[in-house]
Amino acid sequence: MTSLPNTDVAIVSGRDKVFLEKWFGPLQLTLVAEHGYFVKQPKQKWVANGSADNTWKKDLLPIMEAFTDRTPGTFIEEKTNSLVWHYRKTDPELAAERVVELKTVLASLISDKLSIMDMDKALEVVNSQITKGTAVSDLVSNKNYDFILCAGDDVTDENMFTSLPGHTRTIKVGRKKTEAKYYIEDIEHVKALLSTLATI
Repeated sequence: MTSLPNTDVAIVSGRDKVFLEKWFGPLQLTLVAEHGYFVKQPKQKWVANGSADNTWKKDLLPIMEAFTDRTPGTFIEEKTNSLVWHYRKTDPELAAERVVELKTVLASLISDKLSIMDMDKALEVVNSQITKGTAVSDLVSNKNYDFILCAGDDVTDENMFTSLPGHTRTIKVGRKKTEAKYYIEDIEHVKALLSTLATI
């Protein structure tokens, strides 16, 4: 897709820039890391998208650490713009109990500038002023695209679906509640769709 004329490709991810650089750095596309906090245009360096205040992390990190100590198999991932509490490797019943408890504690402490997101076997507290939605809005704001396709399977992708222009073809990967206009079954069907579009 990146070699097609008059076509721009972007990967918008919650992953950090080190991960995206490792796997996609050499490709001629736009990379967006940490839900929009970092952006890298083709052949350019990473740029911080805004100057969000992340001093809140020092207050919430000890709380997550306490829950980690009490819940074997869990760990914390600290990103520039967020804190993630992963519980994939812990006992499911214990995890379900701890998630409710941690969400309650965090909700009582955070400001309206932060969001708690239910991820896949993880809870993420992120600065809500910078999202995947604000990132894609910036990407399309300076160009008059006649066709935009946006696909994603994560809850954070909903921000993209609602922020892009009305003519965008938005696709939810998997049968989940969504603001996207269309569903697609799985990643294999996404690859098949992109292959078809590349040959049109």
